[in-house]
Amino acid sequence: MSDSNNTPEDKNRVVENKLASSQEHARKAVEATKKAAQAAYEEGKTHIAAAAQDLGDAANAKYGEIRNQVGQAAQDYTGRARQAFSDATIQAKGFQEESEQYIRENPLQAVGIALGVGFVLGLIMRR
Repeated sequence: MSDSNNTPEDKNRVVENKLASSQEHARKAVEATKKAAQAAYEEGKTHIAAAAQDLGDAANAKYGEIRNQVGQAAQDYTGRARQAFSDATIQAKGFQEESEQYIRENPLQAVGIALGVGFVLGLIMRR
């Protein structure tokens, strides 16, 4: 049968069938696209959750490392400060002993120096 032998009703039926067929294909394509998008979303969500967990673990590890470094530095500085205080105390005791020895050996000079220092400090304090 050729197209020229088809009646207008036949042609309309063919058009309607083709239209219905194309609508069915479009509906299936939309459904397939929805399913693919949902699967991609779920997979992406899983990867993002894993990446967030990895990032959190890395941040916690780095925090622990930095905390340990800071603790170690604090201990080092505490030890250095104690040593400096100890050294300063020893040095101050040495100066005190030397001063006492000088005063015993030169009492008049020590009194003269003390008067001079007192006089100068008094002048400075008045201004």
